[in-house]
Amino acid sequence: MLNLGRIEQRMSKLDNWALESNALEKTFDFPDFRKIVEFINQLLGVCEKFNAHPDILISGNMLRLSIIYREGLEGKEFDFAEEIDKIKV
Repeated sequence: MLNLGRIEQRMSKLDNWALESNALEKTFDFPDFRKIVEFINQLLGVCEKFNAHPDILISGNMLRLSIIYREGLEGKEFDFAEEIDKIKV
């Protein structure tokens, strides 16, 4: 597990992600639903690469991802979030 200093360091490298009680979360705003679908299609490859499955909430033109962790942050969650941040639609 990462210590608090390392968690803060890794959080500073992420683009608008929030550390919630047991998840890294980010909200994305899209101009329309088609862009949400394009994003999710690209997200699929990242999920397969990391063997990870974030929770996805869609409401209107907003999408929220939650990378849930159960036993503390190990670093792979941040790697996953960094890769998600590279998705462009």
